[in-house]
Amino acid sequence: MNTIKVHTHPSQLQRSTIIPFRYRTLLYLNIFLLAIDLCINAFGEYLAANKYEQLIIFIVQDVCIVLSITLLIVMILTTYVAQAGLLCLLLRMFGFSMIVACIYFLLCAAIQILVLLSRFPSDTFNMNTFSKTEILILYIIQRTFSAFYYYAMKRAAYRLSDPHFYQSSKWLQNIWEKRRMAVTNVTMHASQSGMTTSRKKELVFLDMAGLLKPRATKMLIDAIRQRHPDLPIHLHTHDTAGTGVANYLAAFKAGADIVDVAIDSMSGMTSQPTMGGVVAALQNTKYDTGINMDKVNEYSAFWEQTRLLYAPFECTTTMKSGNADVYKNEIPGGQYTNLQFQAFSLGLGSQFENVKKSYIEANQLLGDLIKVTPSSKVVGDLAQFMVQNNLTAKDVHERAEDLSFPTSVVEFMQGQLGQPHGGFPEPLRTQMLKGKKKIDERPGANTKSLDFDQIEQELKKKFGDAIIRKCDVMSYIMFPKVLEEYIDFKKQYGPVDLYPTRVFFVGPYTQIYVMKNIQLKNNYG
Repeated sequence: MNTIKVHTHPSQLQRSTIIPFRYRTLLYLNIFLLAIDLCINAFGEYLAANKYEQLIIFIVQDVCIVLSITLLIVMILTTYVAQAGLLCLLLRMFGFSMIVACIYFLLCAAIQILVLLSRFPSDTFNMNTFSKTEILILYIIQRTFSAFYYYAMKRAAYRLSDPHFYQSSKWLQNIWEKRRMAVTNVTMHASQSGMTTSRKKELVFLDMAGLLKPRATKMLIDAIRQRHPDLPIHLHTHDTAGTGVANYLAAFKAGADIVDVAIDSMSGMTSQPTMGGVVAALQNTKYDTGINMDKVNEYSAFWEQTRLLYAPFECTTTMKSGNADVYKNEIPGGQYTNLQFQAFSLGLGSQFENVKKSYIEANQLLGDLIKVTPSSKVVGDLAQFMVQNNLTAKDVHERAEDLSFPTSVVEFMQGQLGQPHGGFPEPLRTQMLKGKKKIDERPGANTKSLDFDQIEQELKKKFGDAIIRKCDVMSYIMFPKVLEEYIDFKKQYGPVDLYPTRVFFVGPYTQIYVMKNIQLKNNYG
């Protein structure tokens, strides 16, 4: 694949923090409001000719303070940091400014009330309650806080759009990185491809459910390419909605280097986009792959014949085409067909549409998970459980303590799959567990190390030295019962994995010849 380099625009750094034009507008408004407040503090006593003008001036001052606080909140919400889901962190960082502003507002209100009471005499309140010294102290505190208020608001407004503030904040960088990895599901790994001779990094986007659309793909890849002109970008997607090839073409135009495809006869639907389609679409362009289409067709024909041997096990038995409803249910490509097959196995084949709708509800019940194996299986199990028992999301919430949930769901809620992004949904988690132990750290953190050699010796002692291989040890660690059943089957029937595919599935052909004498009568003598 050709590497398309796009240089970073000069304003790109600033665009990462806040939208410039909107920020400037809000900043100037905030400065204007602060200037009005400063003028009122400095000249308010001289501007008010009578008590009614004094009241109007105080109202203007209060409105300016409230608007200034509101504008600061709007500026915080405008940042891309907040839009990426880190609003709570920005509020924590600028909490001092918000607290100072609120205290200043209360002090201003107190001073204003005292001044107005002195100008609007009342029978129910006597100004002699406060001494001049107490009023003077309150006045000095209010004026001192006004200096803190002006400084805090100006400092917050400028910092919100200062890229150096974000770059120098390690706390923000660390959590931003965790959030970015979780939301975009980006994996960084050492590149082993032939497109580069040095050990560079490769940025891999794993769109496991095929949720990308061409325009979104272009925006995503283009943004990364502008920031990292020399970084190899690798895109993986599924073709469930039928938009895979279009996504790849948009990705190449935006600067992607590598895409994952499937040979034509094995492509489409929940698989990867067609290799032949991508290669043909890029021919005679600057992105031409140089791959020979005749070889692609020959390779595709081989696998088309091979698929016939596995026809009884194909997803096409129940799934006839792709479906754009994946943009709504977000079912990963690798799970979509499995979920449909399981639905038929459980007698829910006619209710698969309900299973997909319940999948959406189940996902929200579990906290809107990042759905990749094994978390996607948890969502699927809960969805089928809901359909089997005719449950809605409301029913699950109301009857959680009484329902017997699938094992995978309970183990997930315990924390055996780790800590999900955003945490566990409460109180649903506690209700589902019914007193079972919660794991609030990495499940394997306190687990004893496995002795692979010891496990291998135990398996050889139980099943015999000749039959146990290294891969069997790994299988036993992950699926002990499944491996034991497999070895028992293999000991009874022999090495069936060495049979030809047709013989394995169908059995050997048996030809029976029947010899029988047949007498024919000739009507003509």
